[in-house]
Amino acid sequence: MSLYGEERRDMEQVLFRWQGLQTLEAYLKPIASHFYTRNNVLIYVTGGSADWTINEQVIRLEPGSLAGIAAGSQVEIIHAVGFGLKGWVIDFCQYEVLHTDPHGGELMRQRWSVPAEGPVVLDILAKDEVGEQLEQLAFPGKGRSGIEQELIRQQLLYLLLDTLYKAANSGEQTGNQAVKDKQIANKAADQAVLNSIDYVHQHYDKPLTREAMAKLADLSPWHYSRKFRAMTGKPPLEYLNQYRIFRAQERLLLAGALAQDVAKQVGFEDAYYFSRRFKQFTGVSPKSYVRSVASSRICVLSATYAESLLALGIVPHSVLVVPLLLPEHQRKAFERHGVKMIPVPQYMIDYQAIQAERTQFIVSPMISEGTRRHLMTIAPMAIGFAADMMGAISQLAVLFRREREAERVYAAISAAAAEARNRLADVIRTRATVMVLRVEPFGYRYLGAHSFGVSRILYRELGLTIPSVLNEGQGWFNPLRLEQLPLANPRYIFVENRITEGEDNQQSLQALMSSKYWRQLDAVQNNRVFHVETGLWVNGCGPIGHAEILRQIIASITKQAAQ
Repeated sequence: MSLYGEERRDMEQVLFRWQGLQTLEAYLKPIASHFYTRNNVLIYVTGGSADWTINEQVIRLEPGSLAGIAAGSQVEIIHAVGFGLKGWVIDFCQYEVLHTDPHGGELMRQRWSVPAEGPVVLDILAKDEVGEQLEQLAFPGKGRSGIEQELIRQQLLYLLLDTLYKAANSGEQTGNQAVKDKQIANKAADQAVLNSIDYVHQHYDKPLTREAMAKLADLSPWHYSRKFRAMTGKPPLEYLNQYRIFRAQERLLLAGALAQDVAKQVGFEDAYYFSRRFKQFTGVSPKSYVRSVASSRICVLSATYAESLLALGIVPHSVLVVPLLLPEHQRKAFERHGVKMIPVPQYMIDYQAIQAERTQFIVSPMISEGTRRHLMTIAPMAIGFAADMMGAISQLAVLFRREREAERVYAAISAAAAEARNRLADVIRTRATVMVLRVEPFGYRYLGAHSFGVSRILYRELGLTIPSVLNEGQGWFNPLRLEQLPLANPRYIFVENRITEGEDNQQSLQALMSSKYWRQLDAVQNNRVFHVETGLWVNGCGPIGHAEILRQIIASITKQAAQ
């Protein structure tokens, strides 16, 4: 397996990128003996030894040990020898190349899975080489350019990752052998219970007993129940019934089915028993559920969807937010309505936080199948809403029976767009061209005219014109080469310096501003370039953000048109 653009069986490519380096002592200093990792890290130990528990697996760290820990892992330092550990901690990210073209691919941050179950001990030669390079990277001397430093970082990162992957493939992990023997003894039983849980998720609508579930795992009912409860926090039948009720809630809300029909669909033969269990879990009867769900503890996994729910008169209990990308209008709206904001890293979901809020219903954008299956064990959910605000509002209104409120929201949006068109009448009439240029760490993109969000606002609601050479772009953001800029030569340019956690666009931005192609543009020479925020223009295009974006467009264009 090659880690340089690893090609997987599904033809996706995966890349890794160095994010930071610090000493192990500095990494551990501000945290307690029990913590969660925020980022993916590689830990290389140069001195001391300790036993850690990582996601309930005990490992021994000692000089020469190299261990990988994925973001969001639960870590407990259970025993340290001497004066504690010394070494280095490397933060890194994994990215998936969503698609490729002659000018590069779009990257999306991806969850990394640790390949090796325990730490790997490097040989003596590798120890010296790795230790020396880390020392030089931490305290760089003169004579090395920034590019050289970056190359050394990336080469070292791939070397260490390659060591972990090779160790995983060859079974050379080392650690506390007694602990490992015990883990191996329990691993088969644990996996059998996990397999039985997967079976429950797939066949919850079939008759199932504790004995039948234990038989699937080839364990005695007592042993099975003990392991099941340790893994899920619930006895097998209580877990099964809760999972059935979750799916029943979804059918009642999404399909509008009758309670007696839903009972059979989710595995209850007796409709009366179903109703009794349903009320026991939800606090309301199946007939009353649809009317009550809007006032339940709703967790929204998209700040824009939460903004849309507020516009429909529904106040969610909580919302996942990426603080770096949260626009001010959303923050104020959530604070004003008492919506709890759960901070998460970009592209991540905090399952434990969602569960800790006693979430009763989840509203989610499109997510991976693995994420969906995990969330389905926490609460009933609705997913797959439109990426564009207008479609999402309609779908949310149907889901929560708020169609009249949606009509009022649409009317307000239409009125605001009509007023904006009136303010921009001269620019629209003369077909002055407008472009949104995105600056990324690996290049540039432009907003297509046939997409959603700000694309819909600019080119369909307002009727502004995209440069003709860019009109063929069918994507949301389409690849752009700097030499294409003079051909487009828009009259107005909105520049989005894309914000992504752990990334720096400064080099790309400087290359753009110093480019001869950029300097010769009419918009640049006549001061018609406007900088906009990712948080608002990309992540904040809800009913409230829509009005704010219109104000920015009008203020920018009319100010320059008047000069």
